[in-house]
Amino acid sequence: MAEQLQQEIDAQFGWADSLMGESSTTEQKSTAEGFETMSQDTATELNGRFTALQLSGEEIKNQMISAVISLNSLLSVSTNSNSILNNILNQHVITNSYLEDIAKYTKLLIDIKSDIAQVNRNTKDL
Repeated sequence: MAEQLQQEIDAQFGWADSLMGESSTTEQKSTAEGFETMSQDTATELNGRFTALQLSGEEIKNQMISAVISLNSLLSVSTNSNSILNNILNQHVITNSYLEDIAKYTKLLIDIKSDIAQVNRNTKDL
């Protein structure tokens, strides 16, 4: 069962052998031998690889924390800008209602002015 699992993993991730600098036959040989017959050089190499993997994992973690912090600040800016935009919209609505009032009363003043002018014309000869 372990050999079948190893073959499935090799079939799925065999492309990574070229990145690691080893061939799949070497990996199969080392798997067959196990850790009991591992030489000091192999142990040192694995230790170095595990250390590099740990360091890259830590760097990924730190970068993800920075990304999450940036996204949270963008989200808060977005939320704040929405409330600011709502306040601006409310101010525009209030301003428009004032302008409507000004237009209504200005029309009344113009109408009164024309009515007074007509009264002046009618009472001019009296």
